[in-house]
Amino acid sequence: MSGNLELELKFIWIKEFRVLRDFNFNFCHSGEHNFSYEENKIFIQDNSSGPLTFGDKISSITTIAGKNGSGKSTFCEIVLASVATLQNGSLGINYFFNGIVCYGNTIFIQNNISVSNISELENKGYEIVHFEESPFEEMRAEWRSTFVKDGFVYFSNYINKSNIERENNLTNISTNELIQYDFYSSPLNGTYRSRMQSFELYYSGDYYSDYEVFSDQEEFRHLKFILDFPDMVPFIGEHNYVRLYLTYSGNNKYIRINDSEDKTARILEDFERNILSQISSSIASDSQKVITYSPKEHKELIHLLYKLNLLAVVYKEVKEGMDESLIHNFLYQNDIPSFFKKEVKELLDVHVHLLKNGKLEGEYNSDTFQHFYGGTKDWRFFVLENILIPLDQQTKELFKKLIRLEEIVLMSGKHSNCRISNYKIFPNFSSGESSYLALFSRIYDTVIQHKKGYDERSKLILFIDEAEVGFHPEWSKGFLTNK
Repeated sequence: MSGNLELELKFIWIKEFRVLRDFNFNFCHSGEHNFSYEENKIFIQDNSSGPLTFGDKISSITTIAGKNGSGKSTFCEIVLASVATLQNGSLGINYFFNGIVCYGNTIFIQNNISVSNISELENKGYEIVHFEESPFEEMRAEWRSTFVKDGFVYFSNYINKSNIERENNLTNISTNELIQYDFYSSPLNGTYRSRMQSFELYYSGDYYSDYEVFSDQEEFRHLKFILDFPDMVPFIGEHNYVRLYLTYSGNNKYIRINDSEDKTARILEDFERNILSQISSSIASDSQKVITYSPKEHKELIHLLYKLNLLAVVYKEVKEGMDESLIHNFLYQNDIPSFFKKEVKELLDVHVHLLKNGKLEGEYNSDTFQHFYGGTKDWRFFVLENILIPLDQQTKELFKKLIRLEEIVLMSGKHSNCRISNYKIFPNFSSGESSYLALFSRIYDTVIQHKKGYDERSKLILFIDEAEVGFHPEWSKGFLTNK
C-alpha cells in the first residue's frame, strides 16, 4: 500500500514523556474511526464526533483542557517534536518518540512497541509504518508533495521553557522563539559582523537587544494585520497614531561599513551629519530647557533622511557609481539614479504624503533628550523619530502602499529583508489587546511568508498554547468566528 500521506492528525498514544504516561488521545477529525492502545492492541471504535462545522477555512478544532501542571503544554511539545520534522536529506533532527501516531490512514508505531493486531488494522484500510526514532525519519518520495503543501504552526504568547524546535515544516511563532530569531527576518539581518555579538555594534559600541528587535518586528506584524483586516480589530480608531521611524539611521547605524578606506560610506555619513546639523541650527532653547523647532522644516529633514537610508541600503548592492554629486542630486534635486527601480518615485511621493499628515510636537524638554539619549547616543534622532501619523482611512492606504513599495524597491537577489521603515502604534495596547494582535498577526504573517517563499500551504495544523491569555470574555466568545 502506498500513496500520498494525508496530513490529518487523528490519534496519538504516548508511552512516557514527562508527566504523560500511557496517554491515549483522539483528535477531532473527519475519519470514521477513533483509537485506543491497550494491552498490546490498537482498538478501533466508530468516530462519534458531532456535526460541528467551523466554516470553509477550518476543518476541525480540538480543545485540550486541564488543571495547571497537568501536561497541556507538554502534550503540544511531544506531538510537534515527534511529527513536525522533515528528514531524509533535508535539515532536521530525529526526536525520539516513544509511542504511536495516526495521520490519515497511516499509523506510525515505534519499533519497541508491540501491536498484536496489525492484520486487523491493515484489513480496515490502514498502512502500518514502523520507525526507530521519529515517524518521518524515512521520508518517502510519495509523501514529499504532502509535506510541501502542509505544515505545522506552534503559537504561544507567554515566556515559558518549552523546547519546541523549528523544523522544515514547523513554523514556531511563540514569543520565546521570536525573541531569539526575529533578527533573521528583520532589516538588521546581514548588518552585523556576528550574530554571537548579541547585536553589539562593532563600530560604535551601541547596543540593540534581542527584545528590541522582536518589538520592532511585532509592531510591524501588528500594523500589517490592522491594515488588511481592520474589521477584526475593534479597538483601533481615530485616537490611534503610528510613529514612523527608520532602521538604517540613528544611534545604531546598522549600515556603516567598518572600512576607513570606503569612500562612499564616508560620503553617506557626511550627508547625514549635514542633515543633523540643520536640526541643530534650527532649534532654539530657553532658560527653562524647553527646546523648540519648526515641524515643517523637520518634516523635510525626515524625508531627506529617508532618501539617504534608501541610498545606504542600495549601496550595499551596487557598490559602484555612487559619488557625492549623485547623492546630492538625489537628495536635493530629486534626480533618481538609474540603479533604482521605477517604483521609487511613487514610494517617495507616498512618504511625503504620510509626513504631511503627521504631527510633530514642536518642542521638547532637554532633560528628556538626556534621559533617553545619554552617552554615545544622539538626541537629534529623538526629534526625527517622533512624528505621529493618525491611523485614519487615508493614511491606512498610504501605509499599505509604503510597505508594498519599499519591498519592491529594495528587493534584490541578495536581500531577504525589504524594508527600512519601522512602526510603533500609539497609545500603547493593553495586555489583552496585545495578546489578541499577537495571535492573529503572527498567524497571518506566517501565511504571507509561505507565499513569499513560493511554499504556499494548502493546510496548516495549528498548535495554539493558551490562545486566549489576556482576552476579554467577549473576545473569547467570538474567538472561533475570527478565521
